[in-house]
Order: sequence, then structure tokens, then C-alpha cells
Amino acid sequence: MVDTRLDMLVDRLEAARMKLSNLNLAREDGAALDDPVYRDLIGELSSVQKDYFKFIEQDDQERLAVAEMQVSYQKKQEAEENHKTIQLLREEQLARGSCVRAVVVFKPSSPNANPTLHIEDNNTIALGSESYTFDRIFNPGFKINDISQYLEHTCGPSGTGKTRLMIRGEDEGVATSLVCNMVNRYTSNASIKYQGTWSAKGSVTLKVIEVYNNRLSDFLVQTIPGSKDSNSGVKILGSSFYKDEAGSHPITERNVKQPQDLQSTLTEINKFRASKPTRQNPTGSSRSHLLLIFTLNLEHRSSGLVFVDLAGTEAVDAAPSDGKGQSSGQESKKINQEGSHIRDDLYQLRAVIRTLNKKAPYNDGNRKLLAALKPYLQSTHVTYVVTAALDGQVKPLQETLKHAVEAMRVKAKET
Repeated sequence: MVDTRLDMLVDRLEAARMKLSNLNLAREDGAALDDPVYRDLIGELSSVQKDYFKFIEQDDQERLAVAEMQVSYQKKQEAEENHKTIQLLREEQLARGSCVRAVVVFKPSSPNANPTLHIEDNNTIALGSESYTFDRIFNPGFKINDISQYLEHTCGPSGTGKTRLMIRGEDEGVATSLVCNMVNRYTSNASIKYQGTWSAKGSVTLKVIEVYNNRLSDFLVQTIPGSKDSNSGVKILGSSFYKDEAGSHPITERNVKQPQDLQSTLTEINKFRASKPTRQNPTGSSRSHLLLIFTLNLEHRSSGLVFVDLAGTEAVDAAPSDGKGQSSGQESKKINQEGSHIRDDLYQLRAVIRTLNKKAPYNDGNRKLLAALKPYLQSTHVTYVVTAALDGQVKPLQETLKHAVEAMRVKAKET
């Protein structure tokens, strides 16, 4: 219909121009301005041109209205798809009775050590007379790609390789692997098809929060190469750090435009994160908890991906070490203080997990780690606990496995 009307107008315009051209060619001295035939042709040409431009304007308005309707329809479809996805997730969580999934990554203490753990199958592990069942167990020799779909929360004693597993594995950590795939897929120049609909390319951003000695800090401030023993170069965050009074987000956010950006950022993070050698981990144990908060923004939707690398648990008598088994009294006192904060954080985290079916005690002990995790420890999120199990350390291993089992008991509630 539209194309036919346009063709008719173009034909009329060309016919009027042709008549005017023939009239000019027929007269050697050119057409006189007061010639009635000439004036009629000029009038006809002007009328057709007005109709033509009026039609083009109307057509543009119609096309714009159609485009707006298509965008509105697409948003409605995506909202319905999001609702269906959330409903399917809730139904699946209700069916399994828990909104937390747990996986164990098994690592022998040494190649020739006598194993204290016995892996019965892909879901069950035995330690002494007790058996523990998880969503998945990965044997030694696992690849990062094998577990990259399990995310968000790692736990385990010091020296079990949690940080290496999360962000600095030899073949990339879980976070690196997952986010690099996300960056390659969603920030390319080509549009992408997601759940049956086409969306424009998106953007990926990263915020990093460190919890050190019950103190929250913004890890991506430009002056981060300051001393970890002072506040120099570190932006300290208050209890309401996610949103200030104006509703803005004060935490530094960095765009991740390509995988190299992420890799260089994680290298920087590992360089300046609080870390010291201990007897259980002489090469350097993380003395702080770290939250990597990724946000994926598409044209009509956004989503979040949060990785939490918890500091390693240690017994009270696990003396600090300078790598040679010795340390000064002042350094020993400092590392024991760090260990005390770490144990308090993890104790309160377990308390939250145990009581998550009721009212979680996020304010108990005023622990900053709980304040940082509060938005994500909810049944509306999918949470994966990745447990780094180091064979040979029976007591801490039992505590770690029990923590993962407790997390799996967090019930999904109907909303």
C-alpha cells in the first residue's frame, strides 16, 4: 500500500518534469513566464512536490510509530521471558528445597600422601565414618572450564587454593574464564540473539570490595598502590556503601571492554590484596575477603554476577611464618589479629546461613562481610558454594564440608 502510493507520486513528479522539459525544448527562446501553459506546468510540478514531501513526512512518522510499537512489544516480550525464567528458577529451587548449590573441588596435599578422603561418585565424598553429598564433586586433575558454571562463593582452609581457583589459575580462574566469555559474547560489534529475541551489544562493568580486619574498602580507586597498613590510597566504605543519600553508587566502577582489561585488573588486584605467609600457606595466604561484582547491561535488561573469595580459615594456634618458620612478636600479633577477624567473619557468615530460613542476623557482631554479602544471600539469587577441599587436614576439612552442607539446607521460600 505504502510503496504503491509512493510509486504513483514519483510517476506524477517525473511526468510533470518531463512536460516542462519538452516545453522548454520546443521553444528556442525558452518559455515565457506569463505563458499560461508554462504556469500550469509549474503549478502542477509544485503541487506534486508538495504531495511528495508531505507523504515522505507522514511515512517517516508512521515508520517511527511502528518502530516504537516494535520496541514496546519487544520490551513486553522480554519482561514476560524474564518473569518466566524467574518462575522456572523458583519452581526448580522449591522442587529441590534449597536455593544454594554446593560443589567440592578436591586437591591432594601431595602426590604421594595417603588420602583421607574417599570419593565414592560424582556427588558423594567420605571422610572417616561420615559421608557428605553435594551437587557435584571434581576429582584431582579437573580443568577450570569443567567448573566455570559454578560460581559466586568459595570456602575452605588456608592453602587449599581458593584464590587460584577463583581468579588466578594457570589456565585462568573461574571468574576470569566466565567473565571473558561474557565480554567476548556481549561486547562484540554484532547483535546477539538471546532467548529468541535480538538485542544490541552490551557492556560489562566491575566493582571490587575488600573486607580486611572488618573494614570495607573500594579496591579500584586510582590511588590503590598505597600501604595496606594505612588508609593512604584506600577508599573506606561506610555501612550504607551500596547507595548514598542521593541514590547514586559511590563505589568505583570499571568498564571491561575486552578480556585483556579483566586480566590486567585481576593482576592488579592480586598484587595489592592483603596477603601474608602463614604456617599453613608459606607462599602467601589471603588475609582479606574479596568481592568481584560484575554487571552486564544489555539494551533492555541487566544482570549481575558476584564472585566472593573468602580468606582462609586457620586454627588459633596456626602460627604466622615469614616463609622460614619464624616471625617477629609484632608481626605474630598482627597476623593473629587478622586471623581473629577472619574467624569472626566466617562464624557470623555460618550463623546467617543457618538461620536464613528465618530472619538472618546480618547485624550480629557488626561484621562488614555480612553487610557486603547481604544483597546476595537471598533466595531470589542463585548461589553456588565452591568448596576447596585439601586432603590431609582432617579437622579443617570436616569444618569446611559441614559449612557447605549447611549452605545446601538454605530453603527456597515461596514469594
